[in-house]
Parts: sequence; C-alpha cells; structure tokens
Amino acid sequence: RQARLREKQYNDAIVKADKAFAAKQYEAAKAGYKEALAVKAEEKYPKDQLIEIERLLAELNKGQKAEQDYQAAMARGNTALGSKSYDAAITAYNEALVLKPNDAAATAKIKEVNDAKNAASAAAEKEAKYVDAMKRGNDALASKSYDPAIAAYKEALGIKPNDAPATAKLKEAQDALKTFRAAGARVM
Repeated sequence: RQARLREKQYNDAIVKADKAFAAKQYEAAKAGYKEALAVKAEEKYPKDQLIEIERLLAELNKGQKAEQDYQAAMARGNTALGSKSYDAAITAYNEALVLKPNDAAATAKIKEVNDAKNAASAAAEKEAKYVDAMKRGNDALASKSYDPAIAAYKEALGIKPNDAPATAKLKEAQDALKTFRAAGARVM
C-alpha cells in the first residue's frame, strides 16, 4: 500500500513537472522533478530532466545577455551618432552586428552614419572653399586688386548663394573699382 502511494506521488510529480517543462515553465518543472526525486531518489528520468532544464536556462540567459549587449551597443551607437562621433557610432553598430549578424536596424544605422559622415565631409570641404575664396577676396581688396577681389567674392557666392558677408564684400569691391576707374578717367 505504501509502495503504491509512493508510486502515485512520484507519477503525479512527474506529470506536473512534464506539463510545466512542455510549457517552458522551467522553474515549476524543476520543482516538480525535485518533488519526484524526494519520493524516489534513485530515478534517472527526473535527474536527466533537471540537467536539461539547467542547460536550457543557461541558453536562455546567454540569449538574454546577448540581447542586452545588442541593445547597449545600439544605444551607444545612437548616442555617438547624435553627437556626430561617426567613427564611434560605426564601431558600436558593428558590435551590434556581431551579436545579431545581418540585423536590419544596425545595418540601416551604419548606412545612416556613413551618409551623415559623407554629408559632413562635403559640408566641411564646401566651407573650406568658401573661407579660402573670402580670404583671397579680402587679401586682393586690401591690396587694391579689385578684379581678383570681385572674382573671389563671386566664387564665394557661388558656394554660398545670398551669403551676407560675401555680398557686402562684393559690393564694396565693385564700388571701390568704380571709384578707382572714375578717378583714373578724371586724371586723363
């Protein structure tokens, strides 16, 4: 009679544990298998199931850690992109891609960073050309070389149309040239 009661307790615990295991409720399954082992400590099946649960939980934890690392890498990339630290952003997004190969979000962010980096580089190059043209114009105007000054200011306006400083300097150079030519005409 006691043996039948032990067998029923064991079987009930196994059925309960197997249901929890099938539903991926691993903590409840662990409790059920331990309950079964408390009734029949020599049984192999609940021991094997407990080992399998530990393996599955370790895998789940590894996957969760990878997801957390991925999210952290994406956040670092977004922060770096926001502060225009393009190389740091690309590094972070590449870390995300290591954790999730072929990830569409990380891949799209890398493209966004490269586009922003290229645009910033083009803008910096354009600004350098503008600054150079303005410097040449100012130098020419200062040495009363009005035609080269006018050409340089027109070049600056070609880079930055409607730029107030370039427009003002162009007018100044044109007015100076008119004054110079008028003075030269009176001398003759």
